[in-house]
Amino acid sequence: MPPKNKKSTPKSEEEEVKRPTQTTLGSFLFPNEAESSQQTGQRANESLTQTCQIRRTKKGNAPVSVENSFGGRKVTIISNVSGDATSLLKLMKSKFGTGGEVLAEEGKIELQGDHGPKVSKFLQENNYLVA
Repeated sequence: MPPKNKKSTPKSEEEEVKRPTQTTLGSFLFPNEAESSQQTGQRANESLTQTCQIRRTKKGNAPVSVENSFGGRKVTIISNVSGDATSLLKLMKSKFGTGGEVLAEEGKIELQGDHGPKVSKFLQENNYLVA
């Protein structure tokens, strides 16, 4: 009978199971659909940038400000929004993990919390700002 405390080690490298790198369950079960879902995700981001635009300020900056609301809480406000603001709000809420709302009459998006620099960087990197 073999001793219980000894660990079994493979005798050669060929016996080790080679696993593919970065394989998810979905891409393993449905390899064609995983590729197509990545492509549709890219298309969705491209179409989103075309449907929603934010005009820069006169100085060329992003129109992002942080204000105090009731109870001393901070609110980040994005001005000069035109187009489909609800889809942009949904994307930013999931990206920053916060709540928010669209103020359609005023052309503004309001996010809960102090996210000024992060929002400015996000808008510039994803080409939402227009002249």
